[in-house]
Amino acid sequence: MAHVEVREIQADKTQLEQAFLNLIKNAIEASPPNAPVQVSLKQYKHYVQVKINDNGTGISEDILHQVMQPYFTTKPQGTGIGLAICRNIIDSHHGRLTLKNRQNGGLSASIELPC
Repeated sequence: MAHVEVREIQADKTQLEQAFLNLIKNAIEASPPNAPVQVSLKQYKHYVQVKINDNGTGISEDILHQVMQPYFTTKPQGTGIGLAICRNIIDSHHGRLTLKNRQNGGLSASIELPC
């Protein structure tokens, strides 16, 4: 794997760790057993982008706009606060969290943080 030099970002390590772990956990849970979860990092001029792609079925377009709202959940045992907390953490770092269904199935979570 190639080493990529990425500019530093000003961030609370603990908060970002919580957000990334939650998003990766969601991706693992959404994917079939033993299916890969892809995590990638790209450097742009003014921000870094981390993408987490799962291999699940995606989220219905009817509710995709609701999944980051507090207490909205599609999981039988879910609380509906995980994605809302992730969004708040990323927002507090002046970043952006977006969720998008992938063309070939699955969901992509994109986190953009200024550098």
